[in-house]
Parts: sequence; C-alpha cells; structure tokens
Amino acid sequence: MLRATDPVGASTNWGGYAVTGSTGSITLVTASWVVPAVTCPSTGNTFASFWVGIDGFSSSTVEQTGTDSDCRGGAAQYYAWYEFFPAGSVTIRSMSVTPGDPMVAAVWFTSGQFTTGIKDVRTGQTFTTSATVPAALRNSAEFIVEAPLVCGLLTGCNVAALSNFNTVGFGKGNTGVALTCGLVMNGVPGSITGFPSSDINYIAMVSQSTPVVLKATPSAPTSGGSSFQVAWASAGP
Repeated sequence: MLRATDPVGASTNWGGYAVTGSTGSITLVTASWVVPAVTCPSTGNTFASFWVGIDGFSSSTVEQTGTDSDCRGGAAQYYAWYEFFPAGSVTIRSMSVTPGDPMVAAVWFTSGQFTTGIKDVRTGQTFTTSATVPAALRNSAEFIVEAPLVCGLLTGCNVAALSNFNTVGFGKGNTGVALTCGLVMNGVPGSITGFPSSDINYIAMVSQSTPVVLKATPSAPTSGGSSFQVAWASAGP
C-alpha cells in the first residue's frame, strides 16, 4: 500500500526507511529481516507487514514482497506475500513462515517488468513472480514495517491496528544475511546510508488519532548503513 502521511510529516501506515531518486533511477532493492513473533490481544484483529519494495513513497504504485505477523481472534498468523499495487496483495501459499525465520527478499526491474523474490533462509523455500506495472516511476526504494489497509463491506477501508511485534531487525547485523538492505540507483549500488542525506528518508509511524502518538520507530542504521531495527510502540490506528 502507498505511504500515507500525517500533518507532521510522519506516516500513519509506514515505519522504516526510504531512499528516493529521480524517475527511472531505481532498478534493484534488497532486504533481510527476522520474522517477529506477535503478542495477540484476546479479542479483535491486528496486522503488521514487513517488506521491501520499489515505489509508493511519492508515487501511485508499489512493487513489493514481504511477510505478515497478524492476529485474528486472538490467534497469531504468519505468512509471506507479494503485491504489485494497485493490484491486490497475494498470499504465497507455497511458503510456510515461522517466527524467528530470517527472510531475504528483493525487487528488481529489467526488460520492462518487475520481479519480486523472497526466501526463507531457515527452510530454503523460495518464491519469485513478475509483472509489468505501466505507471511505475521507479523513484524510491523502501525497507518498511506497515500497518496495512483493511477493508470491510460496512466499514470501508481503514489503516489496521498494528500488531505488537515488539522489535523487528532488518539487515545483516540482525539476520546474518550479507548484501541486504541496499539498492541500485542510477546503476550505482549502495546501502541505505550510501546515498546523499537528502535522498534518505527516516519514517516514523504515528497514529491517526489526536493527539498523535507513536506506533513504530526505526533506529539509526548501523553495520555500514545496512542494518536497523523498528520498535513497536502502540497499536494505533
């Protein structure tokens, strides 16, 4: 889903980092993270998505793949998915995901189409798929925790309550997977902090309520700018 902003410039549905560039500049983004266990409330539903992708920070498409740690009726659910937004998210039913699993994922653009790929390092299971996205600008790369949009027949579509995932770690410093949490912009590879500071966007997730409260906060990148953590603060929304 696209990034939604609030009046203070944070986001009501994204937390993490985005690196922005000119139109057509991003050709590859990679990430790794450890699937976090969630603490579920006794009633109600909460959701948390962890993903890597291209676009969506300031454009109308997102090409992404990741995992979810959700709570439905008090029970935790974990699964992998991909999405070529505005087309809907697709659950990857051929993969099983367990808390503690290191995941490595990438999105790349070549020969006029996007490919998403994701691997569970513990099980060795992999999945890739490709699609054309004609409106894509390829002007941002993201490493994100998201409170996804949930839609109901009577309630319409709203930002979900964010699952209590405690802390999730991205990048080699947390997963042991090298060459992740980086991107290629204008043919030049680099980590999150390997580009001009004006291109690096720190994204705190905040509530839609007034007064605004934090929902999730990313740490400063470490390990050469390729590793960081995001801490859960509140469910929101």
